[in-house]
Amino acid sequence: NGGPFVEGASTLEAIEGDNLVLSIEPFGAAFSIDGPNGNNKPMGVNDLTIPSLTTADSGTYTFTTGSGCVVMLDLTVNTFCSTIGLETEYILNGEAAVTGSSSVSIVEGDNISLGIIPDGRTFSVAGPNGNTKPLDLTDLVLGSVTLADSGTYTFTTAEGCEVQLDLNVVEFCTSLGLQTEFSLNGDTAVVGQATVAVEEGDQLSLGVFPDGLTFSIAGPNGNNKALSTDDLVLTDIAQADAGVYTFTTDQGCEVQLEVTVTVGNQNQPPVAVIDANPANGTVPLEVNFVGTNSQDDVEVVSYAWNFDDGSQSDEANPTHIFEVSGTYQVTLTVEDAEGLTDTATITIVVEPSAEMVSILAPNPATGTARIYVDTAAENVFVTQIHLHDSSGRYVTSYLPAEVEADGGYELPIFGVSNGVYTVQLVLNNGETVPLGLIVRN
Repeated sequence: NGGPFVEGASTLEAIEGDNLVLSIEPFGAAFSIDGPNGNNKPMGVNDLTIPSLTTADSGTYTFTTGSGCVVMLDLTVNTFCSTIGLETEYILNGEAAVTGSSSVSIVEGDNISLGIIPDGRTFSVAGPNGNTKPLDLTDLVLGSVTLADSGTYTFTTAEGCEVQLDLNVVEFCTSLGLQTEFSLNGDTAVVGQATVAVEEGDQLSLGVFPDGLTFSIAGPNGNNKALSTDDLVLTDIAQADAGVYTFTTDQGCEVQLEVTVTVGNQNQPPVAVIDANPANGTVPLEVNFVGTNSQDDVEVVSYAWNFDDGSQSDEANPTHIFEVSGTYQVTLTVEDAEGLTDTATITIVVEPSAEMVSILAPNPATGTARIYVDTAAENVFVTQIHLHDSSGRYVTSYLPAEVEADGGYELPIFGVSNGVYTVQLVLNNGETVPLGLIVRN
């Protein structure tokens, strides 16, 4: 900008619009300059002049003499707006000014004055709901704001620099944090509930939170109160006191509480609770179920389990083996002494085994031997089934296709004598799977 040369600097910060002359010392030596944005000069003694700098001129300038000596200068060109420290400024309800905020939440009816810093710059404001002002030094004053005044306010200086402030206007009643408050039979106050269940003969004290507000109550059965800070106390509650109670402050803010009245000592239904360990695994999966965590106001008298595989149990804490892979929705239904019930469900996931799993069940068997088969291996299947007695002597064979049933096999053993036998499954891969069988015909 026409000032004296500054010698020996390795960095320089300038502002958009500045004029810059680049040279070397000693003066008179021939040199070239290689810089960004096409700012170059060939070898010679003349300086490089860059008028009206822009941010594109930022970068490293390399000065090279005719003898190959090199020096460099790092130039940073800042925007004009970044150098003036422009920030928002607001004054809420005549309090101290707040600067530098990008957002502010205020309440309906508040007064706010909007400006910028540093002081002394002309600026305009463009905002929602017609809230604008032209270029001048005055602030924009919003009196008794409404929800429509919410939005983004853009402050623009005469030089075109901008900052913004997001204004959020909250309903007065929302800002108040109004909630119901009640105390049942002199116990600790409960805040923020929409409903309360009481029994005939109870005492209920009704109020609002935060404390100190003036409010009225309109409720059923003549249960009303005029505007005051006092609670409404209901003693010896009856069925007629049930209903919706509306609490209204002197500013017109409302909350409601629904009161339900039940007959004292009325039987409540049980709550079924299932625990299972493990809840997943590979076939065959043995799961320990627990039903005794179920609850009732008096006592759970019966447990009914359905394992979703055709099996059931009436034990409180049964153990069950899932013999076929799949996903099972196990249910527990509990009942109290008066016949009220509740049902809970848990999902048990049984994955196929990496190897063929075969199970004889029931064992001992009568009339028919049931074999369950499960495998995760592809293309592995049973080709032959042989029956041997306890001495290893061959008894009979079965064709798998003739005895196949429901993912397994049912072997007719009506004519087989009682005793201990071995069922041998021959697989297509040459392997055999032996199963012990006790026959009790």
